[in-house]
Amino acid sequence: MDQKERMLAEFPYLASDEVLSRERLECKRRVYELNNVHPDQYDRIPGLLKELFGKTGEAVFVEPPFHCDYGYNIEVGENFFANYNCTVLDVAKVKIGNNVVIGGGSVVTRDIPDGVAAAGNPCRVIREITEEDRKYYFKKRVLMWKYNRYLGSGCKFRTGLSYYRDGNGWKRWQQQKI
Repeated sequence: MDQKERMLAEFPYLASDEVLSRERLECKRRVYELNNVHPDQYDRIPGLLKELFGKTGEAVFVEPPFHCDYGYNIEVGENFFANYNCTVLDVAKVKIGNNVVIGGGSVVTRDIPDGVAAAGNPCRVIREITEEDRKYYFKKRVLMWKYNRYLGSGCKFRTGLSYYRDGNGWKRWQQQKI
């Protein structure tokens, strides 16, 4: 059994192993690129995450800076969001479910289930995200989008435009001229 197999099996292993050191260096290069994306190019972040993580849903976003050990041991579901300064310690497989929000400054060391808000060091589930949360949060709010974002199935918001949600879905907000 080589050192990578030992690590993945959660046995004691030598982190200084040549293969593991090379993989961590490659991960650091990808994380560096992610953390240094210009704010005008934040639409690149989901693609960079798909290259970094072992498995992702379509709608994934992380606010830089972000840190991890290997990247390929991280699996995130659909509608995943992590706020600033999130760290995932992925020497073992870490699975994060669908519809999950990770709070800023969190250190994720284990799996996070579907439909929750989680935060802390170590990261733990704070509470479930319910349909009531969605209704409350989006109720007649005007949203300003600095860059393209995807929310829900097939709904794309364009850069620089404002949107609000009423009972019939998202609408483009237009300022009234006086």
